[in-house]
Amino acid sequence: MRTALGLIRVISILLVPRWLAAAEQPARFSQPVLGYVYDSSAGVVRVMLGVPGAASLDPAFDWKDGALSVSPGNTFGLAMGKSLALADWAGGPVRVRALGTVEGSPASVTWSPAGRTAAVAWEAGVVQVWTGLPDNPSLKTQLDLELPAGAPISFAVSDDGGALAALAGGSLMKPDGNGGLAPVDPDRTYSAIAFAPGSSDLAASDPDDDQVALFRDLGSSAAGAVLAGTADGLAGPAALAFSRDGRRLVVANQRTGVISVLDLGAGTSLTFDCQCQPEGFYPVRGNAVFRLNQSAKGNLTLLDADGEAPRTVLVSAEVEGSAQ
Repeated sequence: MRTALGLIRVISILLVPRWLAAAEQPARFSQPVLGYVYDSSAGVVRVMLGVPGAASLDPAFDWKDGALSVSPGNTFGLAMGKSLALADWAGGPVRVRALGTVEGSPASVTWSPAGRTAAVAWEAGVVQVWTGLPDNPSLKTQLDLELPAGAPISFAVSDDGGALAALAGGSLMKPDGNGGLAPVDPDRTYSAIAFAPGSSDLAASDPDDDQVALFRDLGSSAAGAVLAGTADGLAGPAALAFSRDGRRLVVANQRTGVISVLDLGAGTSLTFDCQCQPEGFYPVRGNAVFRLNQSAKGNLTLLDADGEAPRTVLVSAEVEGSAQ
């Protein structure tokens, strides 16, 4: 079993397809930009213009070089075609750089809270942790993992890339140092995981016991403490995410359809009925503003949990498609 660790700076340039070489710069928008959404059906990246409560979804630029995972910073993304590439449009023209090739194709990208680090899972069972994105991409860790056969698997990665967690068939796991995954809390079933910004503290939702547990310093400890429960309105907690400053944790509850907002600094919580079915929390610009659905077919729903009274708002879209 091979495990390669190190800090490898990669500066190779991907040969740019003709369609991209001929593409003009992304439009200069006069309205505030909330974020970008990859529309796979149309092969474009769409921009959310405006502010929560008064925003629209418009075409930004063409993208036909494989699935694109947009970073939480919403100015660059990772493309998962036959190889891994970084697409950066912060400066205007779309710049594309190859990051690395593993046998097979990239299967998924998981971003750290700040969006400067990403864990990339490959079809061959390799997991790469990239840091320094987008300006100084470096491969910090590459793991050849024995992944559980047939079980859906997702990952979470800390901002410094030093801690990696996996969720496989409801089991919370972390790398065991020998090319495999070791269970962290084998007696419980979890539905979602997320690292707190700037730390290796991991939050995990337990839908069976209606709890969210917090694992302090996952890299060195497996002890989890109950962070929130039924008293905080939790009922089948599913998706969860931290605000950018780490002071708030938002949780989607499957059984009741409500969203719980936990103020970790004040130790308080509130729930509200979003009258929606969140598919997940996908950060856009703002401290605690999230897109709740992947699909761009019709309107997008945003959660604005920045103020004292959380709310959901719609982003109108004229073009139908599906986004990732």
